[in-house]
Amino acid sequence: MGREITIIIPSLREKLLQRRISEWEESNTGVDYEIIVISPFQVFGGKITWIKDNPPFKGSVNATDKGCAIAQGKYIVYMSDDVKPTKGCLRNIIEFMDKQKIHPFLGAFKMIKPNGSEIGPFGVYNRFYACYGCISKEDLMLLYGTLFKPSFKYSWADCDLSLRIWDKKGEVKICNNAIVIPEQENDEIYKEHRRLFFQQDVDTFLGIWHGRLGFGLEKNDGAVNKKLSIKEV
Repeated sequence: MGREITIIIPSLREKLLQRRISEWEESNTGVDYEIIVISPFQVFGGKITWIKDNPPFKGSVNATDKGCAIAQGKYIVYMSDDVKPTKGCLRNIIEFMDKQKIHPFLGAFKMIKPNGSEIGPFGVYNRFYACYGCISKEDLMLLYGTLFKPSFKYSWADCDLSLRIWDKKGEVKICNNAIVIPEQENDEIYKEHRRLFFQQDVDTFLGIWHGRLGFGLEKNDGAVNKKLSIKEV
């Protein structure tokens, strides 16, 4: 039986993940959702589907695509264990997605800091991308059935996904009342994965897109990834 929406969360941090799961449950009552967790440790719960991720770990991108392959939701959300949901964000993103007429479409959660100030929006090659997004299963079929390309490991896959949406004449838009709060835990696990994969993922992304979209720009992450004004989104 299908569900309204699936949240996919890869994690290597057990205590942090358990806190996040509780927050999703407390802030999104009345929504038929599932959470797919991809982790080396077992996770329990009525709305939880657990996929065991054994070492050597292949990165959060690979883990997210494992979750996507078994998702039961009409809509699929890619999320992180260091992002806190706010009250009603799932219902709000579902209603936002239901109204869209242009496809493929990627809905973006609005990001704010704990103090309430906005984060972003950000763009690559002046095109808005969704750091934490929601897409329908139907639209995934227009993108060959997978969220992220397996050539990415840890980062930049969200940028690539958004550009693939734009490339197919689709849209990527913010849902202003579906709000999440990134609280990046700058622990040793986070730092180690960023060290191992960041430049590799930058090079992969630039190799795919820079020849097509990077005219006049230097070939590096700082040149192509910029904050946008609200009216550019």
